Amino acid sequence: MSQTLDQMKEEINKRRTFAIISHPDAGKTTLTEKFLLYGGAINLAGTVKGRKAAKHAVSDWMDIEKERGISVTSSAMQFNYEGYCINILDTPGHQDFSEDTYRTLMAADSAVMVIDGSKGVEAQTIKLFKVCVMRHIPIFTFINKFDREARDPYELLDEIEDVLGIRTCPVNWPIGCGKNFKGVYDRFERKITTFTAAMGGAKEVESQEYDVDSTDLDALVGPVYYQQLQDDIELLDGASEEFDMEKVSTGKLSPAFFGSALTNFGVETFLEHFLKMTTPPLPRKTTEGQVDPFNNKFSAFVFKIQANMNKAHRDRIAFMRICSGKFEAGMEVNHVQGGRKIRLSQPQQLMAQDRKIVEEAYAGDIIGVFDPGIFSIGDTLCAPGDKVQFEGIPTFAPEHFARVRQMDTMKRKQFIKGINQIAQEHPILVDKYIMGKEIEVDAICDGTDILIPGIMQHIERTGIHSGDSISVYPAQDITQHNIDTIVDYTEKLARALHVKGMINIQFIVDGDDVYIIEVNPRSSRTVPYISKVTGIPIVPLATQVICGHTLKELGYTPGLQKKSEYIAIKMPVFSFEKIRGADISLGPEMKSTGECLGIAKTFNEALYKAFEGAGMKLPKHKNMIITVREDEQENVVEIARRFQKAGYKIFATRGTAKALNAHGVKALTVRKLEQESPNILDLILGHEIDLVIDIPQQGAERSRDGFIIRRNAIETGVHVLTSLDTAEALATSLENRAKELTLIDIATVKNI
Repeated sequence: MSQTLDQMKEEINKRRTFAIISHPDAGKTTLTEKFLLYGGAINLAGTVKGRKAAKHAVSDWMDIEKERGISVTSSAMQFNYEGYCINILDTPGHQDFSEDTYRTLMAADSAVMVIDGSKGVEAQTIKLFKVCVMRHIPIFTFINKFDREARDPYELLDEIEDVLGIRTCPVNWPIGCGKNFKGVYDRFERKITTFTAAMGGAKEVESQEYDVDSTDLDALVGPVYYQQLQDDIELLDGASEEFDMEKVSTGKLSPAFFGSALTNFGVETFLEHFLKMTTPPLPRKTTEGQVDPFNNKFSAFVFKIQANMNKAHRDRIAFMRICSGKFEAGMEVNHVQGGRKIRLSQPQQLMAQDRKIVEEAYAGDIIGVFDPGIFSIGDTLCAPGDKVQFEGIPTFAPEHFARVRQMDTMKRKQFIKGINQIAQEHPILVDKYIMGKEIEVDAICDGTDILIPGIMQHIERTGIHSGDSISVYPAQDITQHNIDTIVDYTEKLARALHVKGMINIQFIVDGDDVYIIEVNPRSSRTVPYISKVTGIPIVPLATQVICGHTLKELGYTPGLQKKSEYIAIKMPVFSFEKIRGADISLGPEMKSTGECLGIAKTFNEALYKAFEGAGMKLPKHKNMIITVREDEQENVVEIARRFQKAGYKIFATRGTAKALNAHGVKALTVRKLEQESPNILDLILGHEIDLVIDIPQQGAERSRDGFIIRRNAIETGVHVLTSLDTAEALATSLENRAKELTLIDIATVKNI
């Protein structure tokens, strides 16, 4: 048994598992190819498309990769080199496939960052570097393409330190670049290596080593480059960062290497140093501590699922990183998330698309197993009887959005199956729009107790930025159950976030359900509004709390405060007429430049005051235009009917007019923008229109008719509404115009 354990530990000690990251076209895949060449895994190195070569890179096995010359999927490859068993994870550099790269980095123990010597640090490199930093794994830098004209090496190292925030220690140093690239100087060995390319980099290079003090060196590299090298050596020895293995292992210091992956200059030197500096497989965090890779109990996690690697069979391969122990073919393991025991038959080790059945593998290795649809990203496999769960694989905010719709209702089962497979392979977010009421709360927390001055309700439905929405205090039509839930959620969130000061939370109320939209542990623009109408000085109070006082010490009873006897409505104010070219349609981006407040004893009077304060003074001519998208035509009917009762003459585009007339609301059809005069634009420019209600198409572009109509209306002094909820509120205001408005002295409002 001890012999078996010793053998297992010996095998694990040989393992080195790393990922290669870079911006697209920095040479990442080419470098991977050269590692395989030196490891004897391949006899002839391929290149990416665009170079005159008949052979493609081994890791670029998909047709799209061969055609476009970029890596679009991660590849796992294993080879042996000088007693080490090396697992390389080649990752896509292109940002469209960065999610795949992020997950793959979770399976690596270190990372090789490839930098283009002529371009320096690029955008995608920064993003991938941050993921490595999050994991505190060693990061090694290979500055590539010194066979071409490159930037000054000092400048490149300074940029890495300034942009990425990691110190660098040059391990070797280039002698010249481009056509004058003579070789590299190894600072540790104090030797100079010159190279002669073989078959344009397709074969291992012929190299010669010279001592830095060799008398032949001057003639070999030329007097200019010899003197430059001497100066560089002196400067590097005196001013560069000292090599510290502890800093390297924690990701605080990056050993830097210079070379050319295409021509093999410096690749073998880098590989030899890299293997000496890296460590065997690292421990992995679980929900209950760490798993030692030398633990004899098997454990692994799924970090990638790749479909259609074998076109003939449409297979799905689950890539696993073995975290501890030894794996043997046919062994029974516990699938923790699935809650069942499974037998992993025909495990495979891969060389990109090529694969071989393996009988055993050890901690640090990457293996692939056939996935019948039971695995998901992040799933854990371990020895029977164990329930090991590794820390979750990070997810990132969505960058691409698409609507997927089933075209053939008879194929629902296939549709659901396809969606589930996509969700397993690439995590997706499915959004459901909740047609509810948006609620907002500003609160103060002293670390223990929470004071909620009041609950506000937005007039517009969810989807419009809270800063652009009309809001009313107190909330008008939510139940006591809703209120209790909102208070409960506010208290729990404030305590969980350890808030001392202000917190702003936005909710959606849909029937009895309360959903959280966002939580901001800070002040919000609604604080002055709610302070005025409740009489609670939120900012001074929060300041006292931040300074160490408690709410009770300051004379306040925690919890939701009693309602004010006044109703207050916050009305956003826009300056669209001053910002030419801006689209005025309301959406998730905030466009208001201020707000005003309408306050009264009744909702209707407060609403009327708010509209008046915002400059919405109607009527003038009692003419209005209504144009809404097809799915909102039924919803606009009752609003139009109310404006008609108020004496308004309604003009509408053909579709909207047809819908209104069909429901008994008289509407005059007006020609569209592209039709002959008189059309809708002529009507607006005629200065006889009070109001335009325009509900644009979702995702409408500026060039569309709606944008032109809205812009010209605003610049002509016509009020424009792009939300039916706002239009409904305006109708209510017009129906309840008061002959005399009551004056409220807001300074007298008290709520203590």
